[in-house]
Amino acid sequence: MPLSNSSNQDYHADRNYISSSGLKLLLKDQQAFYKRYILNEPEEIKNSAALNFGTAAHLAILEPHLYAESIKIFKGLRRSGAVWDIFASDHRDKIILNSAEEEKLLTLVEIYKQCSAAVELLKDCEFESTKTKTIDGIALKVRADAVNHKAGYVVDLKTTGFSADRSTFKLTCDSLCYDLSAYMYAKIFSSTIDYDFYFIVLSKSDMNCKVYKASKSMMLEGKTKFYSAIETLKNNKLTGIWENVIINEETTTTINNEIEDI
Repeated sequence: MPLSNSSNQDYHADRNYISSSGLKLLLKDQQAFYKRYILNEPEEIKNSAALNFGTAAHLAILEPHLYAESIKIFKGLRRSGAVWDIFASDHRDKIILNSAEEEKLLTLVEIYKQCSAAVELLKDCEFESTKTKTIDGIALKVRADAVNHKAGYVVDLKTTGFSADRSTFKLTCDSLCYDLSAYMYAKIFSSTIDYDFYFIVLSKSDMNCKVYKASKSMMLEGKTKFYSAIETLKNNKLTGIWENVIINEETTTTINNEIEDI
């Protein structure tokens, strides 16, 4: 099935192409990758409240025309009990936030609007853009939050429960291998020019919005991990042998002016 015009749900359900999340899982735990991408076992969803909040933030900022029809607000205090069960059942195809989450989300959206670097970065962008590409025989896919083809860059909108300051977000980048994602997205979207990669970070803890650019060193680290995953996947498919592998590499960064490198 072509993924270019697919929904977000269909994109994530697809197993014909490997995403950056798939490659990162392969580097972390080959057995888990094998179960999910080879055996097609369903993915265990963790921390759905945080995922729902992040999805709602994406809609509110990137696709506000879809927000009202996609979000339902639960007025109760707890996600449990008969009232919650009925509400959740009636709106199982919607993203459910409680009143406190909605208030925090709307506040963060206003904070984003006051961050001129973030707003400027998203101007003239194409949102929720999907692209596939075969590299070294491996079919890959990416779905970017925003892409500016004229200026040549990709933007990833991140919500976090930690601080948005540079040192804290760098730890998040290192622990979640955002360098691999940044390199893979930039490579797949790049055509005649090399694309840059930016993060817009919305913090739920300090209620702040920051913009960071992936540094050259971060992209080089991402490239190393990307091709390590590609070679591992090719070898495992060829031999049929799957083992656990843990990758732990340090990254270095430099600082810019208004938009810092990460």
